[in-house]
Amino acid sequence: MAIVTESRWLGVVPPHRMDESVNGGQQFHPFDTNLGGDTSAGGWLLFADANVGYATAGVALQRTLDGGSHWVLLGTPAGRAHAEPHHRTDLAAHRCPAVDAVCKRGVGAGARRLLFRSSDQGATWQQRTWVPYRGGGGNPVISFVDDKFGWALFPGLPGTQCQRAGAQLWRTSDGAAAWQLIYSVSDQSNGPTGLTFDQCKDYTVVLDAANGFVAGHDTARRPIISRTTDGGVTLSQSKLPDPPDCFIAGGGNSLQVLVIRRFGATLLATAESPAGSQYVFRSTDAGATWSYAATVAVDPYRLAVLVEETRWLFIGNDGLGQETTDGGKSWHTWTSYYQDAAGVASTFVFASPQVVFADAMVGYATVRGSIQRSVDGGGHWETIKTPGTYPPG
Repeated sequence: MAIVTESRWLGVVPPHRMDESVNGGQQFHPFDTNLGGDTSAGGWLLFADANVGYATAGVALQRTLDGGSHWVLLGTPAGRAHAEPHHRTDLAAHRCPAVDAVCKRGVGAGARRLLFRSSDQGATWQQRTWVPYRGGGGNPVISFVDDKFGWALFPGLPGTQCQRAGAQLWRTSDGAAAWQLIYSVSDQSNGPTGLTFDQCKDYTVVLDAANGFVAGHDTARRPIISRTTDGGVTLSQSKLPDPPDCFIAGGGNSLQVLVIRRFGATLLATAESPAGSQYVFRSTDAGATWSYAATVAVDPYRLAVLVEETRWLFIGNDGLGQETTDGGKSWHTWTSYYQDAAGVASTFVFASPQVVFADAMVGYATVRGSIQRSVDGGGHWETIKTPGTYPPG
């Protein structure tokens, strides 16, 4: 167990998993990381500050510069380390349209990032310009609505139990050839409007050139969702209600928004409690207000994928899945031929869901450096090229 900050703790779960707490150990959830090597035989984890940490597995020494998300293998005094090579690419495909995909890659230990664009559904990739952000904080969140227009959210360093954090919101309108800073918050001066300083900001989605959302959370209050209808010039705030079956806000049990999707005039938002319970909320007024829609209790460790307004999926790695076609009222067994080389299911946790559908038929999935695409609504999947990897794959 490593205490990264006062409220953020990380623990290694052998052989390759990490768990995270953001409320001082009250609750833990799976944490997305590329930590390599088999830690079953023991090792240690130590952080010098909120970003820089070191881990051992056998004789291998690894380092992170971004709080534990991305790790690189270092040389050891005895010579080259013998852990598995780190050819892995960490990808998050957000809002990938049917003919265009934009993905981000963490290179090294977070010291440098690369952004790639594909105009042929992932057959080939072209490197684009990364956001000129200079500052500390959590992992950036990228969202593209088409081949030109996208947002990048850079969360600042969190305060105690995520009750405050700065953030920057950037925009591109030319396919990441250039980026412009459209909103920045570093203190309490914005008050009840705009992008609030209260809460950690850990999710963003852009719906079109005018409309988009930034969502935050802390351990004591309901999630704040900031929305814009003018391309980020101004923002207004709303909050998710508590689900009817339990009281979530307060006591370290507050919800965290994982995904927001638009289906015609309806918006759906999926949020998760620290215990892993998932809830779906609906808005019919462009996000000004939200109402409870459904409780999703199929699998607490994977995010329900919202394919259509009433069709949601859980995609397993063993050919089995779960499907609802009535907005979560009932679920039934559903066959998907998704399988990845890792032999484990893709990890759908918190602000980086790794399965996303552009429409009712076309979806993308990432795990451990590979990307797969479905063109039949999630039934069948094929591996497509991962940008920036060597050897190509």
